[in-house]
Amino acid sequence: SHPFEVRATDAAGNQDQTPATRSWTVEAPPPPNCGSQQTVGVNADSWIDQGDQSKNNGGDSILKVMAKGSSSLRALVKFNLPTAPQGCVVDTATLRLYAGGAKENRTIQALRLDAAWTESGVTWANQPSTAGTAATTSSGSGSGWREWSVAAQVQAMYSGTNHGFLIRDSDESGDAEQQYHSKEKGSDAPQLVVKFKPAP
Repeated sequence: SHPFEVRATDAAGNQDQTPATRSWTVEAPPPPNCGSQQTVGVNADSWIDQGDQSKNNGGDSILKVMAKGSSSLRALVKFNLPTAPQGCVVDTATLRLYAGGAKENRTIQALRLDAAWTESGVTWANQPSTAGTAATTSSGSGSGWREWSVAAQVQAMYSGTNHGFLIRDSDESGDAEQQYHSKEKGSDAPQLVVKFKPAP
């Protein structure tokens, strides 16, 4: 709190003996309202086949991810990101895919894609490159949601460009297939859950 005094002076230079005193307090602006977490559905998804490098599978109801040497399969998913509230940055972001079936004891990677692609046009031969480090999760067992923590990738998408994620087995020399629901499946389509926090 800072006291502030004002003294009146008349034309003859006589000062008022009783100054008017005011105090004021400087308050920090309130933190931005970063809202609750937001969930967005997939905008585009497809899978690509190393064994059939010109084939597009964008209309398929299953996203296949398989380690199989030179016949490996990878999936691509892209989301329209929720608008970041003013003054906020990504706190947490979770990529969620529903596995209809799983091969156990595999590490599955989610990598940020670095170039544009389309659901009806992407193939193994023209797949975009990836950037940054991979988020990983276990392949789990049976059916159910699989989750990757992708805050760093999603913040990079807000800072630069959003081309979505590449999903692949971390070791494609094995023989193991995962099957995830695509948006064409009609249930449990891929999701991205984003929560924001005030920027530092």
